[in-house]
Amino acid sequence: MEDQEVPSLPPPQNNNEIPPQDQAVPQVQQLQPAVLEPAPEPEPEPQNQPEPEPEPEVVPWYWWWWGHVPNDDEYEEIKYNFKHIGIITGMMIHLIYCVQNNKPLVPAAVEAIVVVPEGYVGLLWRTGFLQKPLLGPGIHVKIPLLEYSELVRVIPKTNKVSVPCSTKWGVMINFEEIKVVSQLHEEYVFETVLNHGTRYYLKWINENIQDKMNKFCNAHTFQQVYIDEFDTIQENMKEALQSDCNRHVPGIQIISVNITRPTIPDGVRLLHEQMEEERTKVLIATEHQKLALKEAETKNQLAVSEAETNATVTKIHMEQQLMEKDGLKRQQAIENEMYLAREMSMADAHLYRVTRESEANAIKRNGSQLMEVVPGTNNTFFFGVRVANMDPRIFH
Repeated sequence: MEDQEVPSLPPPQNNNEIPPQDQAVPQVQQLQPAVLEPAPEPEPEPQNQPEPEPEPEVVPWYWWWWGHVPNDDEYEEIKYNFKHIGIITGMMIHLIYCVQNNKPLVPAAVEAIVVVPEGYVGLLWRTGFLQKPLLGPGIHVKIPLLEYSELVRVIPKTNKVSVPCSTKWGVMINFEEIKVVSQLHEEYVFETVLNHGTRYYLKWINENIQDKMNKFCNAHTFQQVYIDEFDTIQENMKEALQSDCNRHVPGIQIISVNITRPTIPDGVRLLHEQMEEERTKVLIATEHQKLALKEAETKNQLAVSEAETNATVTKIHMEQQLMEKDGLKRQQAIENEMYLAREMSMADAHLYRVTRESEANAIKRNGSQLMEVVPGTNNTFFFGVRVANMDPRIFH
């Protein structure tokens, strides 16, 4: 069978079998026996030359426990895995990393110290959570890799804000510097930082004053913003800021708001200067008119005052004369009363004398005792029948 040459049939094709690359397909096909033998396995391909192994990395002695020098991401992972070991381990890792990567050497012991000056309070975050109590003025200690600290000012501070805005009719003006003096009270620091962060003033002071100034300018004209109502802006802004702080951030006190006059475009400035010049002229003319009216009024007042003075003086003189006349009248009345009394007294005396004389004459005519006084002498003569019976002492 093997020596007979018969035309051979092609072997069954096997899709999974790949002919070896080093064998060529024969041109003359040989007869196969009735029992087909499996195709010969392909010879293994020659292997490539092995690549040279890289030189082993020289690991410093202080990274032997890690196996190689870690990169930045691995370093953060190491810190996270070792954060619960304590302060000493964190200090060692920090120092090693700084030395290996030629970074600024900040000792971890320095990072563990928190110095709080007067006028500030210290806040401490541990694994991202804000801790109580607050750190007062002085020196405090923290865990560098586990805790984070920040200072918050509790004494008055000044925030400076620049606010560009547009007026009601589209005039662009710029408030270059608005100063807001505020203070965060210490008893509200924890709640304020917990709800609004340590940069609370950016939202509730800086951004708030910008928003309110823009609203004010948009609702008023240039004349009102720059001249008419400029003196009321500061007080209005202070009240508005304090109202918002009382409603949302109770610990903030707005002490004062200082707003300088805004810068305006050159064209508007020139028009405004011309308008102010004309306004000044009108004011000067008005003042001259007021001055003339005031002078005329002053003259009238002087004339009235002079007339009133003259009338008063005349009245005083008349009253003086009346008083003098009244005094003379009273004096004359008194003199008349005195004269009347004197005349009455003289009349009474004359009446008494005449009466006595008539009585004496009657006695004389009746033959009774009669006495006669010789005028101009001291001689007295008695007549009558009873002269002898009279008391002799009468004649002495």
